[in-house]
Amino acid sequence: MGYKAKLKNIIQQFNQLKETAMNQIKAIRESQNYTSEYKDQLISIAKEDTIKHQNSIAKEALEIIEAAKNEILKGKTAAEKDQSFDLKLNNALKVLEMVGSDMTIEDLKNLIDPFKEDYHTMKILRSIFIKGGIKGIDEIFGCDTIDHRVSKLDELDRYIEQTFNGDIEIVNTMKLSICLDMMID
Repeated sequence: MGYKAKLKNIIQQFNQLKETAMNQIKAIRESQNYTSEYKDQLISIAKEDTIKHQNSIAKEALEIIEAAKNEILKGKTAAEKDQSFDLKLNNALKVLEMVGSDMTIEDLKNLIDPFKEDYHTMKILRSIFIKGGIKGIDEIFGCDTIDHRVSKLDELDRYIEQTFNGDIEIVNTMKLSICLDMMID
């Protein structure tokens, strides 16, 4: 089962928890056996009990997202860096700073080529190209779907934090479901 299917299952669990909690809260509010102060206390106790389940569900969802990120980034670890790597990188950064916008795409490719095996360095260099308005980003770096997928998982992570840790009476999983449906499995 892919991470999307697992997360959809967790959203269903959360919606069932919400429905159960809402029915319990509704029954307390409609009861004629309690004073309004005691109803507020019972509702508060019901919400506290629900929060424990919400936290458990959120933790499980966040673990699935972390595993998905690790799977995407598998093999994209930092390359071994020695003094020559650092020296080459410093020289390349200085060249980019001084004459990067005047260089040809082929020269820029040759300048960046020694770092192509290091995912994190390439990610930083790509952002330097973008901020510096240096031409040839697509030709040199290509379309990096890994960064896009990881950023979408980070966005999903934030939605889960907001959704699963909110007040059970007002929380809505629609935005979370839409975000999940638009992602690649």
